[in-house]
Amino acid sequence: MIPLPPVETLSQVFNTLSNGIILLDRQKIEWTNRAFLTLFHIEEGSLEEGANIIDFIDESDRARVTGYLNSMEKTSSNIEMQLPHPHKKAPFVEIAFTRYDPSNPLKRAGIARPVSPRPVFNLSHKRRKKRSSQRKLIALGEVTVGVAHDFNNLLTTILGRLTTTRIKLGQYEPIEGELSIIEAAAENAQNLVLRITEFTKDSSKRTNWEEIQLDLLLAEAVFFSQTMLPPGVQIISSLMPVPIVAGCRHEILEVFLNILNNAIDAVSADGLIKVSSTTQNGTTLITITDNGPGIPENLHDKIFEPYFSTKKEQGTGIGLSVSHEILQRHNVNIQVTSSANNGTTFQLLFPPLADLSARRLRTGELSIRIIDDDSGIAEMLKDLLKEDNHRVEVISDIGFLDSIDYTTSIDLLITDLDLKITNGWEVAKKTRLLSPETVIGLMTGWSVNLSQEELRLRGVDFVLHKPFTLTTLTEALKSVGYAK
Repeated sequence: MIPLPPVETLSQVFNTLSNGIILLDRQKIEWTNRAFLTLFHIEEGSLEEGANIIDFIDESDRARVTGYLNSMEKTSSNIEMQLPHPHKKAPFVEIAFTRYDPSNPLKRAGIARPVSPRPVFNLSHKRRKKRSSQRKLIALGEVTVGVAHDFNNLLTTILGRLTTTRIKLGQYEPIEGELSIIEAAAENAQNLVLRITEFTKDSSKRTNWEEIQLDLLLAEAVFFSQTMLPPGVQIISSLMPVPIVAGCRHEILEVFLNILNNAIDAVSADGLIKVSSTTQNGTTLITITDNGPGIPENLHDKIFEPYFSTKKEQGTGIGLSVSHEILQRHNVNIQVTSSANNGTTFQLLFPPLADLSARRLRTGELSIRIIDDDSGIAEMLKDLLKEDNHRVEVISDIGFLDSIDYTTSIDLLITDLDLKITNGWEVAKKTRLLSPETVIGLMTGWSVNLSQEELRLRGVDFVLHKPFTLTTLTEALKSVGYAK
């Protein structure tokens, strides 16, 4: 057998390769060649020992890549990830991973290469269709695991209430309350099945949003959870009437149940869980607190990642991940306060009920503001709009965003989704708060599959997909009532 060259020689050889090479221990970077550093925009010599690969990819991809690295079961597989970039024209990189240490399956070697970006309008129809199918299958798997998780919770409630019903029947006590809980749990199980069937539909055609009385919905979640309480554990409710919000009722109930189930799992004998609903400055606060062992501070950023669980083999790591996604879709902020041995508090902040009625543009000359840090696109859009004699203001230097007078009345705002120091959703939210009559459009090269109700809840009236033409721009403006 020909002897291998020294390690130093191998390192020199690998550094001459054009493809990036990386050695990982789970997420910790153990070694890379120069091509990998160049590909990931890492300055040579700046990589610290024990650096985490997750820190060098775009925030939008971190949860997905973390889940992949923590659960890679195949001997070899590929994953695509997005890299951050100061101008938001982020390259995409594909890494082919393989295990190289039989004694430690979490040690793996990867070969990285740049790939075309995922906004696939420039790819062939066949490739677009294949990637769309792959993403849907992955998401369907996540939804299915989440449904199984929640089905088990509902079945636990039903079986527990059947037991208490038999006991009450034997003691000739009323059972109407038990039957009501069983019926409600069965209805929620039906809604979980609908999650699978609705997943295959065009999200713009979903009509399952409604007005929700949160204090009553939280009381229902507490009702369901009572059956799963171990001996000695109690739930104390302090539910004040709160304003109605808009959303998907069974999804918000799912969030409440997930957080309550986590609290029940966390507390020990004589455990205490407190739930409350209050209002502050128009914002509804839902608070769920337990006196369990708490979550160490170094894990706070991980609890919403898919498949991450502090319950070891008892946990799937799905409940809070699904809940976080639901809350983001409902424009709800979630805050977690916890420390070791001091319990955990989840606080959900629901915005006031948004005006979901369609805002309409007046006919004639309009005052328009365009926000896009790509000045080429912003100026092109300005030129298209000025053809109809509109008054157009362009903001492409995002440093001036803080100086904008949002109270100045304008007819139309068109903002890009990806901005250097913020994003279009935040700009829309601030504009909607201070200028409620302004019609707001969102420009993006990504797929935004939200219903009209969901868009309006987040302050947006229409989406303008890139690349666009004068025709598609005209159609977008027509959709909000504009006519020359």
